Amino acid sequence: MPHRRATHGEPFAAEVAAVRTEFVAFVTRLILAADRDVAAESFAARADATPGLDPARGLRVR
Repeated sequence: MPHRRATHGEPFAAEVAAVRTEFVAFVTRLILAADRDVAAESFAARADATPGLDPARGLRVR
């Protein structure tokens, strides 16, 4: 029987689990980065529309 790549069993399942973990971590980082960008843009837009708010520091200027 010719050599076939293992596509089942414990070694394959372990590799799939490792790749899944890496993929989930990568996608999570992408989502968090996008969320930070959207939050920053949203805050900047609100700061521009709010008199007395310093958008660079997020504090009211006295």
